[in-house]
Amino acid sequence: MVHFITPEMVKNTMVIPSIAVPTLLLAFTCISVFLTVNYCLHNDIIEPYVGTAINFVTIFAGFTPMHDAAHGSIATNDSGVRWLNTVIGYCMASLFPAPYPAFKMLHLKHHKYTNKSEDDVDSWACEFSLLYCTHTVYTATVPYCTTNG
Repeated sequence: MVHFITPEMVKNTMVIPSIAVPTLLLAFTCISVFLTVNYCLHNDIIEPYVGTAINFVTIFAGFTPMHDAAHGSIATNDSGVRWLNTVIGYCMASLFPAPYPAFKMLHLKHHKYTNKSEDDVDSWACEFSLLYCTHTVYTATVPYCTTNG
């Protein structure tokens, strides 16, 4: 006899937490590392290229909490602390050169029109290669290392 998993079976076994604790920990870790690295850079404790590399990874990791906050999935309505999504969103956006409300609006619009190039605000990302992205990151970070080093 073949048993099929129904959506109802999945719903009955799945527990969705009201607060995404791992995402909160990631957000607090990213902010802490970012502030610590910038303190160390300001006081010449670490070399600029080391600080740039660490902050690059930190900012990359920080996108996840900002993304989850935009979707409202860090704290659900049942948690009683739904405002936590906004706070985490703003804190994580402080690592990026874009305001959180703009990111949230554009990202949710992207989900509404995914892969419909005339309406998808992220359709431009499909047009560039990894080489282009690497070049962009390199040209954005190396001038900092050479002028402040």
